[in-house]
Amino acid sequence: MKTFGEKKKIDYEFSQMMQEASLLYQEQCLKEYDIDREFIYEKIRDRKRQRVNRFLTSAAAVVLILVTGITVNVWFQADGAYGGKQFIKRCVTIISPLDYDEKIDEDGQKTTIISIDEEKHLDDAEEYFDGLKAAKYIPKGYSFKQLTIQENPTSSFVEYVYNHDTDVALVITFFYSDDSEDEDTVVMGELYLSPTSGKELYISENTETNEYCVIELTENYDCIVSGKGELKEGIRIIESIDVL
Repeated sequence: MKTFGEKKKIDYEFSQMMQEASLLYQEQCLKEYDIDREFIYEKIRDRKRQRVNRFLTSAAAVVLILVTGITVNVWFQADGAYGGKQFIKRCVTIISPLDYDEKIDEDGQKTTIISIDEEKHLDDAEEYFDGLKAAKYIPKGYSFKQLTIQENPTSSFVEYVYNHDTDVALVITFFYSDDSEDEDTVVMGELYLSPTSGKELYISENTETNEYCVIELTENYDCIVSGKGELKEGIRIIESIDVL
């Protein structure tokens, strides 16, 4: 019977013989098929480099997307001359029936002017000017001629012009201003409290020329309706003012 030490020695020798046989087999195979080991190792290194390059490219793409997204968001939120909002407005006006123009005064203040000549396109103007208001009632015989919107950093001006069959114009004007000094503006006309709407209006008329003027002052805007005819028509027009 073999001792434990003898068995351990035999196992070790058997292991050594198996390792030598494995190495001999590999050498014979490589020699027989003329396999270039360096070529195989180079292929392995190339694959590793490709994996690293793909990882770096993906990481760079992710960073580029994040930076581009942040930049576009900042640009779009900007409301300056070269901001995204102004750019979108220009694109909208190019493909819409709106007539778009810009003017810069001596102080460098820019005024944007939008005009439209067909009543069926008023919805396009509404998309440009948030909360655009208009008269829901227009007397018979009047037809839409033009809507003009002027905007600058401190105020806005909206004007509707209607023509009559006899070339008499009806003009509805809105003034929007951020200037607090406008609160002390003196309004011409007689104070009139409408019994139907409860609105405080300022009215005036010229019986010789048959002209009238009706004014409404609100917290957000001032509205002036001027035309020819009966004063009550002007009151009815201004009482019908609502969001377009």
